[in-house]
Amino acid sequence: MPTRERLSILLGALGLVATVLTGGLAGAGGVRGVSVLAGKVQVDGDDLVLAANATVGIGDGTSILATGTFPGGAVDIGRGPHDGANVYAQFGPVSGLYRDDGTTVGDDPRSRWAPTSARTTLELTCDRMIWAKQDNRISSRASPDHTCVAEPLWVRAGGETRLSALTRDGQPVRWTATRFALAPALGLAIVLTATAALLGFEGLFMLLAMPLSLLGPRVGLPVEALMWLIAGSAAAGSGAAGAGAAGPGFGTAHWRLWLTAGFALCSFGLAARSVVQRPGGGNEASSAVRYVAAAAIDIGLLQRKVDEVVNRTRPLVDAVRPGTPLVLALGSSSSGGGTNGRFWPDLLQEALAPLPAHGDRPGPAPVVISIAQGGATTWHARRILEALEVRPAACVVYLGQNDTTASMPGLTIAQLERGESSTPGAWVAPMSPQDSKDNLVAIASRCGVTLAMQEYVVDRTEPLAAFASMLQTIPNIHYLDPTTPLTSGPRALLMLDGVHPSPAGQQVLAAIIAARLSPLLASHGDPEPAVPSP
Repeated sequence: MPTRERLSILLGALGLVATVLTGGLAGAGGVRGVSVLAGKVQVDGDDLVLAANATVGIGDGTSILATGTFPGGAVDIGRGPHDGANVYAQFGPVSGLYRDDGTTVGDDPRSRWAPTSARTTLELTCDRMIWAKQDNRISSRASPDHTCVAEPLWVRAGGETRLSALTRDGQPVRWTATRFALAPALGLAIVLTATAALLGFEGLFMLLAMPLSLLGPRVGLPVEALMWLIAGSAAAGSGAAGAGAAGPGFGTAHWRLWLTAGFALCSFGLAARSVVQRPGGGNEASSAVRYVAAAAIDIGLLQRKVDEVVNRTRPLVDAVRPGTPLVLALGSSSSGGGTNGRFWPDLLQEALAPLPAHGDRPGPAPVVISIAQGGATTWHARRILEALEVRPAACVVYLGQNDTTASMPGLTIAQLERGESSTPGAWVAPMSPQDSKDNLVAIASRCGVTLAMQEYVVDRTEPLAAFASMLQTIPNIHYLDPTTPLTSGPRALLMLDGVHPSPAGQQVLAAIIAARLSPLLASHGDPEPAVPSP
């Protein structure tokens, strides 16, 4: 076998080894023994340290026991997918069992156990009964909603959490730290690629570029940059091989060198451009997603959500007896949005007292019906109310988050209705401030009393404060600020996350709405019947 062929085989084998080693290193540099499902997790001595909101999985099982210190806030341990658990136990300002929709399971969970820096043991067990325990004290228990089969088990940190031991179904879970040596792996790949280019071996460059593709995400390179770098490396290698075969010189026989060199330079330039122009914190595929979304969205998709709520709600509205004051709850996922559970509209029904007596007969008790839907804006609420063709005694509005979040590809819903073209590469809010105001004016014109609140969302005070200011400029709307009540207690007690109130938060909303709405209904006089509007 000629020496050149032997060297080619040797170099190819080295390239393959480099790829395999780099792939292994790319998956290292974290924690072994547990699955890091979200956030930052590291090993410190014998302890596993979870940053705020970090989540680790420990495999499938029926019970989990976690021992450690929890000075940063509530800690959740659960059974089922961590982003939608079948059941989980929250230990913190509120301790108890919850389903994935946030509703409670078993005993009243409002016992106050505030985590401290002291070492504590938490346990979630499913054995005929589901038990949530803290230091062997039962904080909640319930009959399981399903058979106690093995489910994914996980721990989610509300604040910095330090775990000293984890147990799955009675078996200890071990973890170890791994190391990631970026510089040696990248240096080896560069040396091998450069050697192949100098010797002119064709066909090895895609292989030798593989370590680059594996290492790229570790150093924050966008996908486009990696693609162009690999293509440029392959072109450079192919040109070097052609130049080696043609011999020395720069004559017309080196057309392949010139062609591939030009392609390689263009590829490297495009790679650099994708790095420089990458939007901060953005998704490298976001441009493509925007174009696809702009082409796919139409008003029919939005109208289907309206039709779904109307079809679900119309039988409930038709069943309201004449003379009974109808209260409609207008909201999004923060108000239930068609999901199972007890949200503020359900709790408001229980909190509203019958209206004052008229003559010799007692006043009727209001009936609360929710037309909330996940993802709804004021546009959806207006269209639902108009399609139902009712004039309720009162409407309670809890919206704003979806109106002000940039979620539409290049045009608002109003522009989409008018058939205007979208702006490529731009995300805009579904509603302009004027659109939101027009919708709310139309809603208020159909309701005897309109009580409106902006949604409370953690860390989105500015856009929702502007929405709240707009609410206060509409003459027929009574404004109620939910911010102070929903921030009057620990965040872990009142909010499930940054957007959705917890069961306790839903109770707070229902209480403040009932306190404000009851006198408004009483002073409004005889309720208008819940009949189709003319």
